[in-house]
Amino acid sequence: MVPQHATVSLMGIAILFLTSLGTIILLGSLGVAYSLLHPRRKTYAYALARQLPTDPGALDLPYTETTFHLPHGIEIPAWIIQGRRPDGPTLVHTYGWSDSRYDVLARYAAIWRDLLDQAACIVLYDLRAHGESKATISHLSNAERFDLLAILDELDARAAQPVRYVLWGGSMGANISIVAAAREMSLNPERKRIAAVIADGPYRGPAEPVVRALWNKRYPPYPMVHLGLIMSLPWIGAERGFDRALHAAKLRCPLLVLHGDADAVCRFDSGQAIAAAAPEGEFVAFPGGTHLDLCQDDPQRYRAAMLGLLARL
Repeated sequence: MVPQHATVSLMGIAILFLTSLGTIILLGSLGVAYSLLHPRRKTYAYALARQLPTDPGALDLPYTETTFHLPHGIEIPAWIIQGRRPDGPTLVHTYGWSDSRYDVLARYAAIWRDLLDQAACIVLYDLRAHGESKATISHLSNAERFDLLAILDELDARAAQPVRYVLWGGSMGANISIVAAAREMSLNPERKRIAAVIADGPYRGPAEPVVRALWNKRYPPYPMVHLGLIMSLPWIGAERGFDRALHAAKLRCPLLVLHGDADAVCRFDSGQAIAAAAPEGEFVAFPGGTHLDLCQDDPQRYRAAMLGLLARL
């Protein structure tokens, strides 16, 4: 028979343990939510400190600096790099969570000139709460898909003639590009301005990259990731049917998916499923390729895939 004082002591230990565990889970979930909504800013100072090119001119690429004006007074800084083919498409690049224009500029340095030979121009812009954007909260693609379409509208308004766009994105930016194109094609089927979508390392579910990123850092992701996403809902809003393969199925243009089989953040089979769901999907695998480093891991394969798509357009 267990003495009464021992039973009380065991209950106290159990309560203390559960209280401590609950506190750890709560604080961890709050940390996940805050980090998702407030990604690290990578600005001019970030590029300068890491000896990255601080603008396209540093790579001898002709460009203009501009600002896009989105709804609710949000200002988005951007570079427009001048292409050498006036009748070619305009490529609009959307980067991933916690990335920057400066990272993108350096990441694809090996292929900019080849792309500019086939494009009218290339647009690199800052996402909400990233880089030098005036917005303070990231909406994790829920609002950013509308931002991308608003940027296309502003580019249309500035153009003297109709423009064809290729939406090109990496990771979260790949998902934003897919969803923005699918939304426009579903709501405005007569509109033909989006000629293709290029997705570099996309993912299917909202928790997928967060869980895998935490595992890579040896942090336990459960249940903090899912609770953190729930806590973020008042700011980012809920999205039904998040699965990006479902959105890819709505595309009425070519979809090129580029994915490394050593991607530790976004699942390789997610990229395969997204490409397979699209009516005009193409999947290019990069053996040994990692997350968002495909162009540096295998620049020849990356260049060939990109130029092949642009040539078909």
